[in-house]
Amino acid sequence: MTRPVEELKGFVRVALHPKEEQRVRLEVPVRDIGFSGLDMKYVVEQDAFKVWTAPDSRQGLEGEFEVQL
Repeated sequence: MTRPVEELKGFVRVALHPKEEQRVRLEVPVRDIGFSGLDMKYVVEQDAFKVWTAPDSRQGLEGEFEVQL
């Protein structure tokens, strides 16, 4: 089964003034990165995932996490 290269899994809108900084915590539960397979059973795969946080699609910060089952 081919999955999308990118999926939106969490979203927080934060309004900031120019040069203002704020720490934001965004949690994505493991169950939210699963999918329904061809047999329609929900599965979460053990894998490495990249995360992207950005104000738009052209700039931002990239991170990574791994799901271990």
